[in-house]
Amino acid sequence: MPTTFREGDTLVSPVVVAQTHSKGAPVQDPEVARSSGLKAPVVPNVFHFARITELMLEHFGAHWRTHGEIDVRYISPLHAGDTLQARARVLKVAPDPEGDRVHLDVRCENQDGAVLAQGAASCVLPSARGAASGTGAG
Repeated sequence: MPTTFREGDTLVSPVVVAQTHSKGAPVQDPEVARSSGLKAPVVPNVFHFARITELMLEHFGAHWRTHGEIDVRYISPLHAGDTLQARARVLKVAPDPEGDRVHLDVRCENQDGAVLAQGAASCVLPSARGAASGTGAG
C-alpha cells in the first residue's frame, strides 16, 4: 500500500471479462437478452462496484474498510463478454483530523473506453497528526 498519494496519480485495476451465471432476471438469460435487442446478457451493477472496491482495498488496505467513502452512479450496462477495468485518479490530498484524506474520481470502463460507472471516493490515511491526537486508525 503506498504511503503517499499525489494529485494526478492514477490507480488502475487489472482488466476482467464480465460474465453472468444467474438466470434469475430476464436480461441475464442469453435468449431473452437477444430477443430484447441486447447484444448479450446484462451483468448486475454490483460487479462495477466490486471492481472499484477491490481497487480501493488494493491501494488503501484496511483503512478503506474503516475510513473509506464512495458514491458511484451507473451510466451504462455491462454485458457478458465485455471487459471491465476500474480506474481512479487522485484529485487532491487534504488534511483531516485523523490524517490525510485522499479524494479520487473513480470510474469503470469497458473495452471501448466507454464509462459505465463513475463517481467519487475518498479515504483517510492515518498520519502522525492523527496518531498524536489519539484519533488515528493506527
